[in-house]
Amino acid sequence: MLAGLLSWVVVVLVSVVCGWVGWWLLLKPSPPPASVTRPYSCPSLLYPLKVVVFYCLVKLRKRQGESKNEAGYGMRSYTSVEEMECPQPLQPGPKAIDAVFFSGVGSKCKDGHWGVVTAMERRPNALTSVLIYLKVPGQGLLVRPGHPDTVAFRKTENEGCFSSDGLTITPDIPMATWNIHYKGKLKKYDKEKEDVKTKQNSKEIEAELKLEWVSNLPHFDYDTDLPVLTTARAFAAEPWSREFFMHLREHHQTHYEQMGVLQGTVTLDGITHSLYLPAFRDHSYGREREWRLMHRYVFHHIFLEDGTKGVVGVVCQPSTCSRLELGHWWPRYGCGTGVTSVNLHLLHHGEGGTPPTDYAFTFTAGGVEHLVEVEVEMSPQHYLGWEWEARMVETFVKYRVDGVAGAGVCEWQYRHKGGRPDHLNASDPHWTQDYRPQYLSAGSG
Repeated sequence: MLAGLLSWVVVVLVSVVCGWVGWWLLLKPSPPPASVTRPYSCPSLLYPLKVVVFYCLVKLRKRQGESKNEAGYGMRSYTSVEEMECPQPLQPGPKAIDAVFFSGVGSKCKDGHWGVVTAMERRPNALTSVLIYLKVPGQGLLVRPGHPDTVAFRKTENEGCFSSDGLTITPDIPMATWNIHYKGKLKKYDKEKEDVKTKQNSKEIEAELKLEWVSNLPHFDYDTDLPVLTTARAFAAEPWSREFFMHLREHHQTHYEQMGVLQGTVTLDGITHSLYLPAFRDHSYGREREWRLMHRYVFHHIFLEDGTKGVVGVVCQPSTCSRLELGHWWPRYGCGTGVTSVNLHLLHHGEGGTPPTDYAFTFTAGGVEHLVEVEVEMSPQHYLGWEWEARMVETFVKYRVDGVAGAGVCEWQYRHKGGRPDHLNASDPHWTQDYRPQYLSAGSG
């Protein structure tokens, strides 16, 4: 009797150990080298259990519906797309955010690809970031006169709009059409000649962009549409504490994306060009966007010649998640699906501050692994934040995915600690000088 009981206990213990080892082998992420600690976390022995706990947490939140103040990790901010699409009321605090971003790159013609990137961040007290890149075949890249600085200030009448410094971005039909208009000066981007300290700039030209963003595809809401297991595996790899879960709540931003097309006209020094580009857009809003918390990220916006398109990225924000694999993939035919894994490690791709110019990686979506080859054509950069807290390298690239050619944009973000030049701070409107210290001291650094 005793021998039988001991045998049963041994079998149970062996089963538990084997099951735990099996869970670990099944769920474990690909860790960084052992010599690396922060900002890239390594999973603990409790990792499989933490995956299950976080998985259940996200599933439970999905059942709870919507909450503007508690959105994220399975819970949406609004059920109404009309409420999601409009310019958001900015929450209290200098780092509150409401931001939109558009990118589009066309098929190659004789002199290269047309490409467009426009973006705007709205923050309290009229603080705004404005960005324009216009890639013109045969002419190169055009940017705003103040580039690489993106700081601007909204007029009083534009406080509730995406409108500043000549650029206006307006939602029309929710999740279907947006209008983009810019009228003003642009200059040719020249990384060698551009010097914000001596104010040496290229010759400026008159430009007008009249573009419409159109889509009939569903949007992808990162609050609710990320694969649950992928999300659980990412957050389970971090050290858990009360402070960790407070950061998850405080630093969350609602973020959704959509694939479509950009169509319209671009007029440069009186010559008008018609554009029709496969395109991407996103919209983000929340109580705080603190660029000082972000170590690095990369996002690939991919448009293939056969009509397939998608977004693939990896984010490292150590306060919440040091390796979050993100994206969505839209085959030429059929429905889109979330990206479940990305075999690209930030540590091995441009960790020193210079992104790679010729590289490859794989990702999985819908149970299918895809091989992505990337060749960079140009790598302009700009800065975001009133203190230039983030340096963005906005590369225009050629893609090849599973042998199919394409083009697009790849955005690399780096934490920047060099500050904004004094002469730019001195040129800001006088009324902003008392508010700037509040911005710099707010948030978490």
